[in-house]
Amino acid sequence: MISGAEYRVTITVENLNTRTSNSNPLSMDTIRELLDRLNINEEDLSAFSTEINFDVDNLDDLHTVMNDLGITDVDPFIPDTE
Repeated sequence: MISGAEYRVTITVENLNTRTSNSNPLSMDTIRELLDRLNINEEDLSAFSTEINFDVDNLDDLHTVMNDLGITDVDPFIPDTE
């Protein structure tokens, strides 16, 4: 078996007004915390690909959602906030 990453999780935030987006990978610790918060069993991931999409009304709500997911450094994810 080749050693390397076990999972790839990327969070993409798209600004619907400007049609721009930023995608950023997450660390393994953040991935495990995210799985725990979403109640996703890590063993089940080998059989499934999971995609979660939702809209957020404003920048404050986006910060809240990302923090709820365990992502505290939100700014790198946010494109064109002006």
